[in-house]
Order: sequence, then structure tokens, then C-alpha cells
Amino acid sequence: MLKMPDVSVLSQDIFQLLGMEALDEVEKEKFMNDFLNSVSKQFFISKILPFLSNEEKDNLSDKYENLDQTTLPTLFGELSEKIPNIADLYVESLREVKAKLVTDTYINKSDMLEDLIAKESDSGKASDLREQYDLCQKNLSYAQNGRFDLITN
Repeated sequence: MLKMPDVSVLSQDIFQLLGMEALDEVEKEKFMNDFLNSVSKQFFISKILPFLSNEEKDNLSDKYENLDQTTLPTLFGELSEKIPNIADLYVESLREVKAKLVTDTYINKSDMLEDLIAKESDSGKASDLREQYDLCQKNLSYAQNGRFDLITN
């Protein structure tokens, strides 16, 4: 079971957590835009909508259909009186989405490596894959226990 991640996930570089440090700046910027848009959508759906009446939901859903980093400050301003801790809720969404992304990445990578190991006939290559799998499992355990500061690639 996934434990509630601690705040340390926020202080960790997402590219290091995911083993994506080699991406060039353009790729990193695209990834971050996509990631932050996912955070914004999750924030709106799970943290904002529960506070709103049906009429407000309809109005804001239309208005912020494409909520992203450029429209987020407007939403914050519009709802800060109704939801005084709106910034805290956004940080909570950021923490949750980042933790889930890291955890899901290591689950998927573990599954992929397990399949590759099962199909590999060369014992040397299988051994290398096993080392990668073991590291991936260790990182997955760290992520599931909220110890993102211990993840290494």
C-alpha cells in the first residue's frame, strides 16, 4: 500500500528521481509543462471542485477547462477568499502527483525489467538486468515509504 509521501519528495529533483537527467533542456521543459499541467488538473478536480456548488463548478469548469500554469494564478485569486488555504492545497496536489509519478515509474520499470530478465538467454546480460531490477525495487520501496531522498539511479 502506498503511504502518504512526506514533504521530502518536493525537495527532490524530479529528473534525478526518474533517472532522466540526460534529457536536454527542451525535453525537460516539455516534461515539466506536461507534469505541471497534470498537477493543475488533479488539483482542480480533487481539491477545488469539492468546495464548490454545482453552479460554481459549471462556471469554473468552463472557465478553466484548460487550467495550466498561466491560468492558475487567476484561479487562486478568484477562489482565495472562498478557500483560504488554496496554495496549501496546490502544494498537496503537487506532492501527491509527484509521488505517484515516481512510484508508478518504478513499478512499470520493475515489470519491464522482470520481463526482460525472463526472456534473456545471455547470462551476462541477464545479470546486468538483474542488477538494474534490484536497484529499481530498492527505489520503489523508498518511494512507497516516502523516502524519496534515498532514491538513486
